[in-house]
Amino acid sequence: MANETSDDVDLTSKTIGGYRVLHRLGRGGMSTVYLAFQENLRRHVAFKVLRQDLVDSPDHLQRFLQEARAAASLIHPNIVQVYDIGRVENIHFITQEYIPGSTLRNYVQRCGRLSINETLSILLQITAALQKASSIGIVHRDIKPENILLTPEGEVKVADFGLARSHNQDMSLTDVGVTLGTPLYMSPEQIQGKTLDSRSDLYSLGVTAFYMLAGYPPFQGETPLALAVQHLQNPPPNLSEIRGDLPETLVKLIHRLLSKSPDERYSSASSLMRDLREIADSLSFQWRADQPIPFSNLVIDMQSGVTAQTMKLQNLTLAARKRAQKDRLKISLWFASSILLFSVTSFWFASHAKPTMIQMVPPEAPSVPRKNSVEEQYFHGLMQDDVPEWRAVEEFFPPDESPVNRVYNHKAWLRLARVSIRQKNLAEAKTALSKIDRKGLGVDTAIHVLVLIELTRIELEEGNREKGEAIRKEAQALYNTLPQTKKDLIDRTLPKEYDVFWNRS
Repeated sequence: MANETSDDVDLTSKTIGGYRVLHRLGRGGMSTVYLAFQENLRRHVAFKVLRQDLVDSPDHLQRFLQEARAAASLIHPNIVQVYDIGRVENIHFITQEYIPGSTLRNYVQRCGRLSINETLSILLQITAALQKASSIGIVHRDIKPENILLTPEGEVKVADFGLARSHNQDMSLTDVGVTLGTPLYMSPEQIQGKTLDSRSDLYSLGVTAFYMLAGYPPFQGETPLALAVQHLQNPPPNLSEIRGDLPETLVKLIHRLLSKSPDERYSSASSLMRDLREIADSLSFQWRADQPIPFSNLVIDMQSGVTAQTMKLQNLTLAARKRAQKDRLKISLWFASSILLFSVTSFWFASHAKPTMIQMVPPEAPSVPRKNSVEEQYFHGLMQDDVPEWRAVEEFFPPDESPVNRVYNHKAWLRLARVSIRQKNLAEAKTALSKIDRKGLGVDTAIHVLVLIELTRIELEEGNREKGEAIRKEAQALYNTLPQTKKDLIDRTLPKEYDVFWNRS
């Protein structure tokens, strides 16, 4: 079996401190981020876990805790909100607001140079977040496109306060964490290890603004040292020569942010905000914090380590939010009509000599809502990952209606089997697996392997080791015939606990 290093442990499908981990979203230098479901509050969260090989490092653990404490003290619509911090055994985690969308970096890479209106909307919202941070003495220290999250509705969220410190704290380049970031967006004083204030964040914001409008950062180099020298010595390219359509006032503002000396930049985010608003007003740009410009070309990112299922899940989460209000309205109308019907019925029977007792039983609402397509139904199941959701895929979209339905039913039955095994309901698991005709046409070979693996798990749970080993060998032989992409798909799909019997070599 291929051995995983401690920092490669996948927490998918585990429940940790009341959070059911659904999918891995991405990995950074210090942590891994998952999409998780908080059971008690019934909401999705971003579940950030400190890498296991860093748990015993006091410096890294302190930085990890510092991120949570810094962000938790900042309540603002343009800052990713921290919900909780905890530890279960040797797992240190932070839970925070889940933002389905794209990073600014990926958006620019996909769309190229941004429009003036989009750039102003983003700058105004980031500046509002920095204004809030500065008001309580916090410097972010890592403003860059990767840490700016965008939603299709046009909202901008500043994330990752892992390097944040108070104004009176200093951090040199030799301190933990600084070298983990990119020097593309560092201020000259941060590169030199000097004491920082909010003007350092404004420099990084200037580099980010240049990137949005030019499509590339102002300074580029093959090594961190080469980049550092440019930030310290070289003037940035003239934005007017790159974008002739930009108003002179906006170009001057960005070049002022890129001044080498902090004293030549804006003194605060508040003063920057005033000039940004004046430029917006001069361009007749209508901007409000609660009504930003939608990013019409935004596509939910498939970040590193994110499956296509997760990407669709993110899109569906957005759609679910929009439908929530309609659903609540329908429920309210149903109750109102029930009360009216009951009142009319009571009055009619009260007016007759021989009333008959009628017991009104409202129709039972379905436990799982029907979605518009089998794809949506399946990804709704991924969000809840429980028996009723997986049964609903077959109920609402029978497999014999279309080839697409059949494929998603196969996946749903596999998921149902896995949940049932976890709940020790092995009979239910066997029934679900028996519905997949593994020898029939149209059944993906990877699905066949996964079915055999689940059957192995069932036999082992029932104490039938000899039979379980025979099925496992059959699965292994079929697995070895697959191309590497299919093998990788199966390996990513299997929870960690299956390693006790599944050989991935």
